[in-house]
Parts: sequence; structure tokens; C-alpha cells
Amino acid sequence: MKWFYARGLVVSTCCTCLAASFRTLPPTRIKSPVGASSDGSTADDDVSCRIERVNTKARALDVKVFRGFSISASQSVANHESRGTTITEEQAVDKLMVDHDALGNYVMKGNPDYKPTVYFVALNDGPSHIATNGVVGIVSAREIAPGASSSAYIANMKVERSMRRKGIGLGLLDAVHAHYHEGAVNDSGVKMQLRLSVDYDNLPAIALYTRFGFENVDTDDSFQVMALQ
Repeated sequence: MKWFYARGLVVSTCCTCLAASFRTLPPTRIKSPVGASSDGSTADDDVSCRIERVNTKARALDVKVFRGFSISASQSVANHESRGTTITEEQAVDKLMVDHDALGNYVMKGNPDYKPTVYFVALNDGPSHIATNGVVGIVSAREIAPGASSSAYIANMKVERSMRRKGIGLGLLDAVHAHYHEGAVNDSGVKMQLRLSVDYDNLPAIALYTRFGFENVDTDDSFQVMALQ
């Protein structure tokens, strides 16, 4: 698979996975045809998704639900009803996300210089994804070591098992790349390097990151550290 870059887009020549700068362009749409996949194998069928940056408290809650760290707002409402009390979904979101701001960013009290983690989600409107409000994939990134050598560290990459091998992982990486690498610069005016770590024996993930352009920079007994210069 070959990639070329134009106007903040990362475009695959064999899969219409696009990622744009989410500061200026509408949400990305992914449509992965049969034969295109993120790990080099053949995709089973067609899938249409859109990728968005998380920028609301409600969507940040969807991410927590997808990761298995919280109940949903609708489940919270149902729990209250079972106890004879009433609560709206908006109120449920506020209660479940009390440590997040209106944009869905985690607020670290007492640390005004804390740079929040940025999340991107892949969304599919199929009926089997109602519980997570359509979230079928996520990835996060956060600027670390501010200064001349700062970089953005990618983590929490996850795609729902039934939606894997359909180009969604590449689409999520595209989104991070467009946000941090294509336009964002650190305090010294240098474009930030993208870094991640992966289990050294997780060959499908390593193949995905290598396909995107990441290179191995360090390895220990458990992890392989990769970077995109």
C-alpha cells in the first residue's frame, strides 16, 4: 500500500481511508472495499464509518463505555428509574463524567499545565452498536515532554472485533497523524514526532503500524517502541 500527502490528507491508493485536519474539515468517512485491510489480509465485507475527534462530554462517555470503564447514560437513567427516581440522560452524563470538562477532556485538578489526552473515534450506525452510540474503534494521543524534543504518544488503540480487518485502524492513525504531525508544532516550532509502544509479539498491530510508516526505535522484553519521524 502506498500513501501520499496533500492538503493535510493521508490517502491510501488502494483503500479510501481518509484523514483530514479536524480543525478545519468535516468528519472523515471510511469506506473500505473488499480486499483492503489494515493487516495485509483480505477484508470480509464492506464497511462505512466516520471518524471524529471527541469534543463533547457525552462522546467521551461513549469512549469509556466502549473501553468497559463505565455504564452508559441510558443505563444510568434506567438504574434510577428502577429505584423510583428520575434523571435525564444529560444529567446522567454529567454525573458519570464529573471529572471532565464540556469538551470531554479529563481535568487534572492542581495541574494547570496538564495537556489533555486527545481521543478519536470510529463511528458506525449499525444496530449492533447502539450501546456505545455507534463507537466501533478508538485511539488516543497526548503530547509528552513539552519542549524542543516533544512528541505525541499514541495509546488505547482498539477496534471492535467484528469490525477489524476493514481499514478502521488505518483511519484512526490517519486522524492522529493529521492532528499532530501534519499541522501541529511544539513550543519550539518543531513538528512533533509520533510514538507508540506495542507488545513485541503482537504481529498484526506491528504490521499495521509499519504499514503506516512507523519504525522500530527500541525493544525490551515486553514492548517494541515505534516512532513516525
